[in-house]
Amino acid sequence: MTDPRQGAPKGVSSSLLQARRLMEDRGALEALLRSPKAQELAQQLRQQPGDDLQKVAEAAERGDTAPLQALFQSLLRGQKDSSGR
Repeated sequence: MTDPRQGAPKGVSSSLLQARRLMEDRGALEALLRSPKAQELAQQLRQQPGDDLQKVAEAAERGDTAPLQALFQSLLRGQKDSSGR
C-alpha cells in the first residue's frame, strides 16, 4: 500500500519517519553509532576499497542506488558467512 502523502510504500515511509526522528535525537543517534552492530558495519565498510565506496556514493548521489544495494547485499552475505548461517 502506498502512502499518498509521501508517494512511497507504507513501510518505507514509516522507516523514513523513524530515521527522521533518530536524526533529531542526538543522544539516540550517538547510542546507535556506539552499538556493536554499528561498529561491526563500520569495520566492514573500512575493509572496502576507498575508491569503490566513492563510486557507490557518487552513483547514489546521481540517483542510481544499484551499487549501494549491491554493497549492502555483499555486507549481508559476509555477515551471514561469518555467523555460520
